[in-house]
Amino acid sequence: MLMVLRHAIWSRIGIVKRGADAFCRSSPTPSFGVNIAVAAGIRCGHRSFLTAGEAAIALRPFYFVVHPDLFGQHPRERAVNEESLKQLRELLDNIQIGQTFQPRRITFYVREGKKGSNSANAGFRMVTTPLLSNDMYKTVESVLQTCQLPLDFLHQIKDRRSKVRQDKPTQSQYTARDYSNEFLRMYGPDNPNSAYFRKMKMNLSLRSWLRANVLKAQSNQQLHDAMKKYNAEICAALCEEFGLADVQWNCIWSDRFLKGCIVSFRRMCERNVHIRNNLKGHVLVFAEATGMCVEGHVILDARDVPNDWIHLLSSLNEYKEGFEKNVRIAEEKLSKLLHGLRVLPRHKGAARIVLVHEYYNRVMMLEEMLRQYKTEIGVKELLPKEMSDLDMVLEGLSGSLSVSTTGSFVVPMGVSPERLLTFLRDKTGVARQTKATHQRLREKEESLIVECQREFQLASLVKDISVSSEQMVVCCEALLREPREINRPLPGGHIQVSQYYDVNYEGELCIPWNWASLGK
Repeated sequence: MLMVLRHAIWSRIGIVKRGADAFCRSSPTPSFGVNIAVAAGIRCGHRSFLTAGEAAIALRPFYFVVHPDLFGQHPRERAVNEESLKQLRELLDNIQIGQTFQPRRITFYVREGKKGSNSANAGFRMVTTPLLSNDMYKTVESVLQTCQLPLDFLHQIKDRRSKVRQDKPTQSQYTARDYSNEFLRMYGPDNPNSAYFRKMKMNLSLRSWLRANVLKAQSNQQLHDAMKKYNAEICAALCEEFGLADVQWNCIWSDRFLKGCIVSFRRMCERNVHIRNNLKGHVLVFAEATGMCVEGHVILDARDVPNDWIHLLSSLNEYKEGFEKNVRIAEEKLSKLLHGLRVLPRHKGAARIVLVHEYYNRVMMLEEMLRQYKTEIGVKELLPKEMSDLDMVLEGLSGSLSVSTTGSFVVPMGVSPERLLTFLRDKTGVARQTKATHQRLREKEESLIVECQREFQLASLVKDISVSSEQMVVCCEALLREPREINRPLPGGHIQVSQYYDVNYEGELCIPWNWASLGK
């Protein structure tokens, strides 16, 4: 009863569970006649000691230990980190623009320097970061503390800002955000001991979670469908204006930023008319790098200013023709040295963009090393058996040799020729067996996805990159075995099988692949 009264009182004066910013935006209410913040003589504003730029600097040590490129030999851990970094980026963006978010816990794999262990997890550990606050400083501090990284830079900023605020006279030491944060710390989702997190700690059933979140997903989907339709219209207009084959968004940020990129791109083209002819027939992708990918698409970094795009676009056709021809030749040479082993820039189905010049350098470097090694040892063939039915993926400098869940050899740059050839000879049988198993699972997975979509009237049922085909099969079989967990058809709904429960901004319902065991 007391909690109900508290909620009624605070809701009356404009503080609701939307987060701290709701207090600053509260409008005058009939009962008080004035805005509560004004009546108290409080200045609305952010109390955070950290700007977005300072947060990026503070998080550099964190990126150095969780960057996906550090997990080349562990595809699943790499995928988990990619997804978690995406969530963290969206969360920090929301904090920066004043939007609130649902408290959550994000899992990362942290790379460590220790080596020599025979454990499958040697060289990294798993950490779970609680993200409970809508304050930039506290969020960054929580991430660094969880990963046991230094906080010196954060403390220096806090001390410096505190001194400035002490020297500056104000009407009150506290802002409206302070009072709202205090309320939420005691009674809201920011408090890990509150009813919100006590409920989260319980084992959720899929049925109860869907019952609580389907309406939210439908609302998000309606909003995103409108944005998606608008983005499709402006992309179609851009294609028609410049003769582009397509415009795509492949960025960790949400696609609501696409409009700004298109406006900047159009303005740049208007000022640099010579670029127009170079764009005809190309696919334009806004991502997090600038260059040309291995598929021949034009990649522009959404974070860059337009002037950074001009150099690439001015010599686009020459760039494409030169690299496409050279990459094919380099791949053929390397494949011939390895008895027909096919060379791939990335894992099949992966959405990660690989720039053509980076991939070309990797292929050339490995081909040169193997050719020199072949000359030194004086052999006719480096591998004794035909390997044209297998393939290998060239990764960055970090990582170690491995066989992926799809049966591909994962080869990091910097590995010695002798070690590489020994690994390829020893693991050929394992790779073929893994590839055959994956193919069988893939066929079963596709069949189960179609059956689930038909059974529950879903518009889409997809899996996150961190989920294997085997896990997807387990999830789909459980859904068909216990259809009452869905409770009712979800016409037009979108489900993504992942590692956790969530509703993303697109209206997609994310459910863990092992939901059946979690709910018991």
